[in-house]
Amino acid sequence: MSFDGTGGGIISQATAEYYMNNYQQGPTYTWNQGVKGHYFSKDFFQDLLGQAGAVGIRIYYGSKVNTSNVIVPDLIMVAVDSDGNDILSNEIIVDISKPCPPLCPTSGLGT
Repeated sequence: MSFDGTGGGIISQATAEYYMNNYQQGPTYTWNQGVKGHYFSKDFFQDLLGQAGAVGIRIYYGSKVNTSNVIVPDLIMVAVDSDGNDILSNEIIVDISKPCPPLCPTSGLGT
């Protein structure tokens, strides 16, 4: 499969809720300790996409130990170039998101 720079798409709220429910009810839900999502400031997306040659963002799954010594899911974002390779030369790799919970919306998908 060759990299053509396309990726992602718009889905309905119902589809998003269905996917989220599948994740939350899945066999690994005990591993993720109830984490529903992650918040990143727009500044980090701008930093990633502002790099020379960036055509998109790749998000990797990871895990880390939180302040309660519990392993929780994590997301790591890097910019991607037109060949489909991660841009690592500028050392802009984004993490340190704010997970939900505890930072959850009062309305929307994460409620």
